[in-house]
Amino acid sequence: MFALLVAPAVASTPVSGQWVGEAGASAYPVELKVKRNLVRGEPGGTTVYPSYPCEGKLIFKRRKGERFHFREKLTEGIENCENKGLVRLKRSGEDLKYSWKKGDAVDEGLLSRAE
Repeated sequence: MFALLVAPAVASTPVSGQWVGEAGASAYPVELKVKRNLVRGEPGGTTVYPSYPCEGKLIFKRRKGERFHFREKLTEGIENCENKGLVRLKRSGEDLKYSWKKGDAVDEGLLSRAE
């Protein structure tokens, strides 16, 4: 008998790298790092929100078209920020569209490559 091996869902990503910018009505700073190769269900990057302060891991959920979906799990400053939001990323030219959502709350922003 042959064993069937199933490879994990891997997505090579155009959203990889370090990104910085602002999001939301209050224009709070956002810092992201996204890995080059993403594996579903595993950490695929990190988030930092310096003004709150809090930070976390981005758990890769799926790629839908040009949009990459992550579940954010805070690791620091959990008492300062909402935990387990959905983060969506999509390239927009040289920039990165950032969207964070939990329930009815939505924040969006445009991030640039960090230098």
